[in-house]
Amino acid sequence: MSSRSRVKPPKVLVVDDDETVARVVAELMRSVGLPVTVAHSVADARRLADHFAVGVFDIDIGGGSGIELARELIAAGCVERVVFFSGSESNDLLQRTRPLGEFLVKGVDTLRLKDHVLGLARSDRSDGTGTTGGS
Repeated sequence: MSSRSRVKPPKVLVVDDDETVARVVAELMRSVGLPVTVAHSVADARRLADHFAVGVFDIDIGGGSGIELARELIAAGCVERVVFFSGSESNDLLQRTRPLGEFLVKGVDTLRLKDHVLGLARSDRSDGTGTTGGS
């Protein structure tokens, strides 16, 4: 009898200092079968010794910037693709996040977030490029 190893679903990292928002986002990701790890601060996220197909980052996080944290985790090979999910919205933020990934607005793009992350997670498995980017 041959044994086949099951392919594990791609993991998602959610970084948001608002515990309610983090819980809702995590539940959305779990509802489509994606395992989720939640961090409520920059320091918490840095302590994680794991690899994530997709990171969902708030912009203003306790202890620092979600943009800088995303850059750091991409460079370290901890996160493959990035989505920013924030209530902070300005042209400057959009310009700073664009090279890293999609920017979605809290309270407006919540259902779009689920579909977008699921698409990124699946594309991470199918194309193997490991590139970041938006749609």
